[in-house]
Formats: sequence, C-alpha cells, structure tokens
Amino acid sequence: MGQREILLAIAGLLNKHKIPYLLTGSFASSFYGYPRATHDIDFIVEVNPQSLKKLAAVLPTLGRAYVFSRREFVSGNAPRMVNVYHKKTGIKIDFWVTETSKFKQELARRRQTQFDREKLALVSPEDLILTKLLWCKEIRSERHFNDCAGIWIVQKGKLDEHYLRRRARELSVSDLLAEISKRDIEKEGI
Repeated sequence: MGQREILLAIAGLLNKHKIPYLLTGSFASSFYGYPRATHDIDFIVEVNPQSLKKLAAVLPTLGRAYVFSRREFVSGNAPRMVNVYHKKTGIKIDFWVTETSKFKQELARRRQTQFDREKLALVSPEDLILTKLLWCKEIRSERHFNDCAGIWIVQKGKLDEHYLRRRARELSVSDLLAEISKRDIEKEGI
C-alpha cells in the first residue's frame, strides 16, 4: 500500500462518516503547484467536539495496519494535531485541528475534485498560500516558500488575488506575498 491508497482510504473513511475535512500540505501543494515528494498526508479538521468524537470513533475502523494514540482525544483539551501512522510504510497522516470559525471559512472556499473514485475536498490554493506564508513568517522555510511560489505561478489567472492580498495584509504577510509575485516575474523573464 502506497501514499495514493492510504490517501484514498482516509478520505473515503472521512467521506463515509461525514467528517468535514480539507486535504492540505504537500499533497495540496503538488495538486495546485509543482509536485514534490513527501512522506506524510495532511488533513485539516474542525476542533468542534462532535467532529473530534466522531474522528476518535472512526479511526480504529482503519484496522491494525494503522496506529494512533487515543490519549490525544481524552485529555480534556482539544488536540492541536492527531497523528496516525501506517505501520508497514511509516507514512504519517496528520489531522490538523483548527478553530471552528477558521475551518468554516476555509471549508466554504474549498475545492472539490475526484481522485480515482473518491471525492476529495482540498483547501483552496489561496488559503494554502496564506497558511504557508504564516509559517514562513514565523520560521523561514524555503520548502514552504517554494510551494507558495509554485502555486502562484501554476495557478496564475485562476487565483482570487483580491482575497489573497486582503488576507495577506490582515495576516501581516504582504511582504512575503510580494516576494512570491516577484519570483513569478523573474520566472517569466519580464
């Protein structure tokens, strides 16, 4: 079993049990921008107690091939992240738990696609860029910055630039967004 099959198994499980999610991270970056290798699969889920309870109940149905810590769900506080591992391959599946208002906004802007026979909900390219720029603001990561630049270049003309620029100002990452657009100009040779 490889990443593709694991991604489809997890997405299928979330879809089947109606747990709202967004595929994010390097899979979403590769979908919108330039492909790159990764050894994990990232999903965003809501911090809503019902969603977390449902996720905690559903994860064991993946079977013995997967392992995760049940302690993350019983600590009394909502976890920030839940890690699931596929034992045989070592592939890690991260469930990033986010606040309800942020999740609802990103869920409303999601992009849906069909991957094989499974429906996938992906974080929008604009929200993915903003999230990665926020990480770069904290700790400069060329990998995340290059992901953003790749999405910007490949999705040029399809991005909601008004939303992207407005949110970048609100999040104080306008300077990083400007760097990405400059890379676009350099790449185009303008």
